[in-house]
Amino acid sequence: MSVVKSRGDEPYRVASEHTSVIGGRAIQYTAVVERSIVPGEAEGVRASIISTSYFVRSESLRPVVFVFNGGPASASFWLHLGLVGPRRVDLDGEDGLGVNPAMLPPFALVDNGESLLDVADLVLYDPPDTGYSRTLGEDTRSFHNVDADAKATVEFMHGWLTRHRRWNAPKYLIGESYGSIRAAAVANLLAGGVTTTGKYHTISLHGIVLLAQVMDFSKRGSDLYTLSSFTTLASVARYHGTAQGNVLGLAQYVEQVRRFVANDYVPALFTGAALGAARREHIAAYIAQVTGLPLAFVLEKNLRIDSKDFARELLRGRGLHVGLYDGRYTLPRLAAGDDAVGDDPAMSQYSPAFVAAIHDYFALELGVDLASPYEAINFRDVYQHWDFGNGAGRPASANYAHRLAIAMRRNPATKLFVGCGYYDLATPMGDAEYTISHADIDLDRVRFAYYESGHLPYLGVEPRHALAADLRQFIG
Repeated sequence: MSVVKSRGDEPYRVASEHTSVIGGRAIQYTAVVERSIVPGEAEGVRASIISTSYFVRSESLRPVVFVFNGGPASASFWLHLGLVGPRRVDLDGEDGLGVNPAMLPPFALVDNGESLLDVADLVLYDPPDTGYSRTLGEDTRSFHNVDADAKATVEFMHGWLTRHRRWNAPKYLIGESYGSIRAAAVANLLAGGVTTTGKYHTISLHGIVLLAQVMDFSKRGSDLYTLSSFTTLASVARYHGTAQGNVLGLAQYVEQVRRFVANDYVPALFTGAALGAARREHIAAYIAQVTGLPLAFVLEKNLRIDSKDFARELLRGRGLHVGLYDGRYTLPRLAAGDDAVGDDPAMSQYSPAFVAAIHDYFALELGVDLASPYEAINFRDVYQHWDFGNGAGRPASANYAHRLAIAMRRNPATKLFVGCGYYDLATPMGDAEYTISHADIDLDRVRFAYYESGHLPYLGVEPRHALAADLRQFIG
């Protein structure tokens, strides 16, 4: 292991050699944790970016995959230890489903047989003020907005490609959740963006991967969001056995529900108060049938079921509340708090293992020794003050998919992969389908894929195996 130690904006680099079993083969690789200094837009403001890179061998044409999570205040530890990295936290459980994870340490780190390291070198990127990355200078929030965040990511990629001499390598982005907005904004800048950044980067991308995408906020709270969420509600209800008359496989069931949305639900909501009483009862009866919600509740909600209401009401009779981030997870309804993350049945159960594992992984396996604490998700300093374009801390209202469409127009060779969890109530698959198909993106260049998991579509043996296989094919 070689180490260059520092503090602040001084050089930092720790390299170590490892072997992991990936795809049934022992893969030898080098892990490099290093600091990059990225300029900000204001004078004297910079960011110290600590990234983790994995190299199998020194080959300039081997694909490089840049990976980041979302938040927009999260480090990349979810994808790092859940899907792409050579090591992962073991949350599969005895049944392999990953829905009953151990919540008390010790948490096991194991070789990740589905890691993408056998087909590409990997770069795990932590944005400013997440992970070990930090803003330097007096303006500590200068990177906490969509545009500055994207520019910082582009500057990081530019420096990384130069430092590691990989400009001619095939390049991919993987962004999850808010990371899909980052991917759209970054792709837009990489494909030109000279009038925005003042520089001509023109870094071409072979492909962009969006997991649990959340690019369009313009339809939140509208009938469009109700419609695009419905297939996920039906999937979660089917999983918990509350859907009536269900004899189909999951994919067939979802397709059946899609037809109802297109042929019946859309016209009913469009008609509004003019919808006749008999037709209203018919639509409500079908909604109650596929969701398992009481007919009276559906009628009370005027045929419009919000995901949060659904999560609270679906298993009321069993005394349970289902997770928004993964509808397979449950916790008792009693003593529920109001923290959107800490009290979510999914996030509250799988987060402890990820957070503990990433701390141990950096310290014990990669030899990282930095003075600043590791910020898994920085709610206080980043999330609460994030500017989506409406002012710091205000809700998002824009549709960022248009930036992705512009980027893909500029480079007709770029492909798009959209991975969705059937049980993700936070970023539903129907929202991904609607957003992409209405963004002026050539659908011949897009692949949608669905996994029996949630917001982290790689939780569970089968979903992780399927997603990794699909991504290998996409990169391959």
